[in-house]
Amino acid sequence: MKDIGIKVEHIALMYAILPFTIFFAPPFVGYMADKLGSYTRVLVLTLLGSGVFHTVLLFLPSVSEVTTYPVSSSFEFIGTSAVLKWSKCSDEDGDFNTCPTWTKNWPMDVEFSECTRSPECSIIEVGICESVNNPIICQSNSNGTEVSFRYVNVSRNLDEKNECLESIDSSLVMDTGAILQLSIPGCKLTCNKIKSELATCTYTKGNRMVTNSLYFVFRMLATMCLACNFVLLHAQTIQMCKIEEEQGNTGTLGRQYTYEALAQAIISPSVGTLMDYIARTYNEGRPNYYVPFFGQDVFLLICIGSICMINMDLNLPKSSGMKGIKKIFSSLDICFFLAVMFILGNCFGFVETYLFLYLKDEMFAPMYLLGLTITVGAVVSIPFLYFGDWIVGKMGNENVFITAFMAYAIRYVGYSYITNPWLAFPFEALEVFTYQLKKVAASRYIGQNAPEGLLATLNGLAGGFHYGFGKGTGALIGGAIIAYTGSVAIAFRYFGAAAAVFGFIYFIYEYGYVKLCKPKSSAEKEEKTNTKEILEPFLENGKNNTSIIKSST
Repeated sequence: MKDIGIKVEHIALMYAILPFTIFFAPPFVGYMADKLGSYTRVLVLTLLGSGVFHTVLLFLPSVSEVTTYPVSSSFEFIGTSAVLKWSKCSDEDGDFNTCPTWTKNWPMDVEFSECTRSPECSIIEVGICESVNNPIICQSNSNGTEVSFRYVNVSRNLDEKNECLESIDSSLVMDTGAILQLSIPGCKLTCNKIKSELATCTYTKGNRMVTNSLYFVFRMLATMCLACNFVLLHAQTIQMCKIEEEQGNTGTLGRQYTYEALAQAIISPSVGTLMDYIARTYNEGRPNYYVPFFGQDVFLLICIGSICMINMDLNLPKSSGMKGIKKIFSSLDICFFLAVMFILGNCFGFVETYLFLYLKDEMFAPMYLLGLTITVGAVVSIPFLYFGDWIVGKMGNENVFITAFMAYAIRYVGYSYITNPWLAFPFEALEVFTYQLKKVAASRYIGQNAPEGLLATLNGLAGGFHYGFGKGTGALIGGAIIAYTGSVAIAFRYFGAAAAVFGFIYFIYEYGYVKLCKPKSSAEKEEKTNTKEILEPFLENGKNNTSIIKSST
């Protein structure tokens, strides 16, 4: 984004808006997949869209701010004053219609070169001058073709031809101890080059509005397709793993996420290393983005080919439409689950947005250390993900969510007190609980609780609340806290306290309401009644009446 000329403030604005724009896409695509009863067709379309829209970003028109200097300048001594003037600057079309921009007031350095002297000028070498309020050192070469002034006192004067509205009256007064006389009446130097922060011209090459608008539109479409890819793939993974578990195989869900973590850990640094090599060897140090963009397209084609060769639509029931959506939002448990995904998304969005800023700007962490934080989180997570089904099964989905809140609290408070960026690694390892195992637990919860025919819909809603709405809200709230307190460390402590509070609230809900106070559902009551009827003859007779139990079963 920066390399094609998008300003930092515009980048920040786009990143603040993008999470909200993708909030609606995953649930809608999930709903369409459930409605059609086929994930494959929808997934192929979103994969193609992801490749096309991301690749388009590579060919968008760039915009740049070009800085030029006036093509000619002059100064002349009038009495004891030296008046400095310069011409207009040329723009992109070569038209001389831009006046220099005054970037600062004073004091300032002004340097002239390729100068010619009028006959009244003697050879100018080195002299010490004084302005009204500030000493000035004037320097020149032996023939007067290069002249510089230090600490120029700036004032605004009109050119006598009114061609440019800016000039400098340096008000030079000769010091009696000067080596040579500089204030020679009638002496005029005309120079072809000028270098000064005062006399710079800046024009925009390209159309900033067009570049920003096109980038945002295609980036939004690309990000929406990317989010939908993961929603559909995760929904299919859940469905396929459910069938595997029905056949007696366990632990399959965590292993799928293990390969996902391995891919992220391997591909990202490999592509980055290849980019650096090409930039260093063939592109004069400029980054080359063809590698990641076209590399992505190759992987997407391999992915599409793989999808077409396997059966991923495994007896999927079709959605019941809006009636099914009503089932989702009429369930208090599912609504509370979506709320948990939203709040955890806030925590995720805050750390993703501000951790690197905190480590780099306040602790001066090198760039490779920032990359290592991602590697540490991925490597530590791999063994936990491989046995993720067993771990989450022993802990329970709800306990994993509670642990994620508490791990976020520990991470944030820990970040806020470190003074060395290397001390961030132990807290990055907690990503096992804040992200990886939480992802497995969320997938298991969706697979166990999604209404019939609404697996992808519920998965899309959870993804939208977490990665879309929640992530964007977390970044905005974090930015507001940082702006108010002036400290990223304090913002981390606030988020840590909030994570602990919400974790405690969810704990109260699960163990104070669901376990003790929540009314039993009709299915649970019926199952309890049937069990009592089955066992009652056995309890009455006091003997092993296997025939009654067997027939009742």
